[in-house]
Amino acid sequence: MALAHDDDVEDNYFSKNYLFLKAEVASWFDCLRILHSEDLEKREFCNTEIGGEVTGSRYRWIVFISVLLQKALLYLKTPMAAVGAALELCLNYPAFNDHLLFNIFTGRLVKPDRTSPKFTSMVGNIDKRWDLKRHYFGNKAAASISIMASKLSYENESFARNIVTHHWQMEFIGFFQFWNDYYTSDY
Repeated sequence: MALAHDDDVEDNYFSKNYLFLKAEVASWFDCLRILHSEDLEKREFCNTEIGGEVTGSRYRWIVFISVLLQKALLYLKTPMAAVGAALELCLNYPAFNDHLLFNIFTGRLVKPDRTSPKFTSMVGNIDKRWDLKRHYFGNKAAASISIMASKLSYENESFARNIVTHHWQMEFIGFFQFWNDYYTSDY
């Protein structure tokens, strides 16, 4: 969809009625002031063109809860990332150790290497199907191939190279890292 650009319209214009909250900018005191303030558009953490439509206590309550939840998730970002990385590592121990219990008891436990062709992400551990079955026909073929390619985009380069060359029997052209423009830190 193309947007017509007028002289008075910003480049990042995406709607006539929007409310964009920047919870990382808002202080805890700002969160409390949401409940009593009628002028949200003047707040540093709030970018809106709605204006007087957010003056009711019901709407301010929704904005308050939204900012509060966003702030809570920002504080939990690091612990949640650590728990996710630990869980992902634990799920990869069986792939790196043929006899996991025996290796634990004898002290021969091999720690998974994140750059190895055996290391899979959380998505790869949930769904282990990697082979493109030759019997996909009709409407399901494109969807199945898209699912396999989408899953593979979450894996590391050596794992992707292994799947493309050995399981799919295709030429591995390259591996690219993409990111979201809204995020400045890479995970």
